[in-house]
Amino acid sequence: MSGRGQDAPEPQSGGTASLAAAESRRAGEGDADRLRVVRESRRQESLWERLDQGAEAFREGRLGEAEGHFRTILEAEPDNIEARLGMASLAARQRDLVRARRLYQGILRDDPHNTVAEAALLGLDGGGDPDTEENRLKMLLADHPDAIHLHFALGNIHVASGRWEEARASFADALRLDRENPEILYNLAVSLDHLEENREAIRYYRLALRHLRGESGPVFDHKAVVRRLAVLSRRIP
Repeated sequence: MSGRGQDAPEPQSGGTASLAAAESRRAGEGDADRLRVVRESRRQESLWERLDQGAEAFREGRLGEAEGHFRTILEAEPDNIEARLGMASLAARQRDLVRARRLYQGILRDDPHNTVAEAALLGLDGGGDPDTEENRLKMLLADHPDAIHLHFALGNIHVASGRWEEARASFADALRLDRENPEILYNLAVSLDHLEENREAIRYYRLALRHLRGESGPVFDHKAVVRRLAVLSRRIP
């Protein structure tokens, strides 16, 4: 490999708010009991809509608005796990890692099998043994093969060790479950970029831009991707 992919943008480690909300919706769609609970009261339905609005605001970089939605939910339901995950994701995005770690640990105390919080903590701690973290994520994936956040977290473990082929596979698995998520599309594009698969990298960078709402925010730098597309396009015969 010539190494030209080394000047590719950095992948995003991301928060969990938008991924967790997407998975909550998917779980609800396949769980009749949960749907009945949600639909039993208008208040619950309103809170569910607020969760979606908070996740969307988080994804688009409107962090103050996202926090407002999550806080409104928690005022009505202090133990709401999805809203607590949203607040933890906000803390992580704002680099308040002490608070983020505390929030995720609190979620795990109340819900020891919450794989979103566990995967997020693995990403926050960072300094742990990467082999141990990778093995733990693979164990979780064996039990939860459709968990978007676990595939995404595993991809970031591979990124940290420069294993771009494996990173590409993990991000592709995440994309199979959430085909319009700009952060997943972007990280897949970066992986392809490092592998010097320029045509495919261009395709996924463009898809990431298409699904990114707005030109700023925490997902990735819109202008940097446009510049990278220009570089890669010149390399295509």
